Amino acid sequence: MFNSTNLTSVNSLTMAHQGITAIGPQTLDMFQNLKILNLDNNRLSRVSSNWFSHQVTLETLRLSKNKITTLDHSSLDGLTNLFNLDLSQNQVHTITPSMVLCALVLVICVLSALYHRKRERKHLQAVKPASEKSEMIRTSESTAKINGVDNRKVKSEIANKTQIATTEV
Repeated sequence: MFNSTNLTSVNSLTMAHQGITAIGPQTLDMFQNLKILNLDNNRLSRVSSNWFSHQVTLETLRLSKNKITTLDHSSLDGLTNLFNLDLSQNQVHTITPSMVLCALVLVICVLSALYHRKRERKHLQAVKPASEKSEMIRTSESTAKINGVDNRKVKSEIANKTQIATTEV
């Protein structure tokens, strides 16, 4: 199917809307660093982990709008780094119990990643760069001079404000 020998560095492959009905064993072997595989909007009727032997790198597998009806225990074997699986708009009617367990593990992984991403974002918002703090101090000092307020009192208030801002997160 693929003629090039230098496809090992490809990390994203989209073959959507191609009318693909089947993928043979090890067809995608030459994509050793493949992280994203998009097979949306084709005519695939099954999912198989034997499409490629380097499946441990795959993080996203998009299979929406195909004709997939069954997922069994071997469908996703070896896809240990799979983070995103899209099977929407298929006619899946049979899922083996082991696949249900895989789906639950996948959901837990996604929720955990989202939680940690949100927590990290909150932490980054709370930490103000030193330039913003020094600008705030200069502005407050100049305002204090204009109003005749003691600088020590202003600096103490600024220190309290910045301490409160960092501990509220």
